[in-house]
Amino acid sequence: VIWGERPCHLYFDLEYNIACNPEASGDQLVERLLQLVAHHCWQTWGFELQEDWILELDSSTAVKFSRHVILQIPGHAFASCYMISRFVTAILASPEAQSLMLIKEAAAGSAARSFASLVDTAVYTKNRHFRMLGCSKGGKSAMLLPHPRYATRPGHGLSYTEIYKRALICHVEGPVQLLQVGKSPSEWQAPHAHTGLQEHQHIASVHQRLGDRSIKMVDKQDALDALAAAQASAACFDELANGAIAFLEAVAAWRAQGLEARVRTQARCGAADTYAFSMIGPGSHWCENIGRCHQSNHIYFLVKFAEGVWAQKCHDPACADFRSAWMPLPSGLQP
Repeated sequence: VIWGERPCHLYFDLEYNIACNPEASGDQLVERLLQLVAHHCWQTWGFELQEDWILELDSSTAVKFSRHVILQIPGHAFASCYMISRFVTAILASPEAQSLMLIKEAAAGSAARSFASLVDTAVYTKNRHFRMLGCSKGGKSAMLLPHPRYATRPGHGLSYTEIYKRALICHVEGPVQLLQVGKSPSEWQAPHAHTGLQEHQHIASVHQRLGDRSIKMVDKQDALDALAAAQASAACFDELANGAIAFLEAVAAWRAQGLEARVRTQARCGAADTYAFSMIGPGSHWCENIGRCHQSNHIYFLVKFAEGVWAQKCHDPACADFRSAWMPLPSGLQP
């Protein structure tokens, strides 16, 4: 998971449909992108991009080009994924980035042609799941493996374990200088020091056992502050939250026409009675906002136990402002 407020290395998720772009060369497109990155790094901070900084990981198939590119600038890291989002947005806004636009796969029943960037900008949102080396997506067989170029070329000297460690986006070993990126290039700041240690603990988490399952329980900082003054009521709501897991999993599966959905993370959010339940599994992609499954993003449920209501929200950027209508909880899940 790429935490929203954690320092991280520059990363890109690159993809396009091969059948729709038969003349496109994935290697050449990556090279064009890196040329733009090198130009912006030099113009902004005076960095001259080195091949040894670049990790290139591939999980392409005959149908889809899919690659991760990760850059570790020695002694530096971006202050957060939001800073990277601004940096990437500026790159893609340049006229030269038009060469990275590719034909999208048409929606079912549509003959209209549309275009999208090689760069998937959805990966710079808060607490994003990002596939690691040696992993495949759920239900897929294509594994993310080193591509034989740049720092991952054969004979370069990096072991598989070293590549794995360097490919961890938020694995920032200090001290480093943090790169801040303003809303426009004129506001971009010079790097400032970072010790490699978190100055403030924003999130506390534990794994709790529920029967034969382990579910991650997260306290966000505002929730920690609120809970300090309300431990007794928090214990009551924790019990209700544990009981709500089976109900929410059943709701998600029913809405997705029987596809399995399971609670992955249970998080207290702000007020002691408010919890968010992140979902995983095939049924966790079904979103009320679009009336179908997202290709990769998941939904989550927001529950206010004091009010006895729940609603669905979604991690997809296109659904960021959506919340379903508040629905009543079963009587057994109300205080």
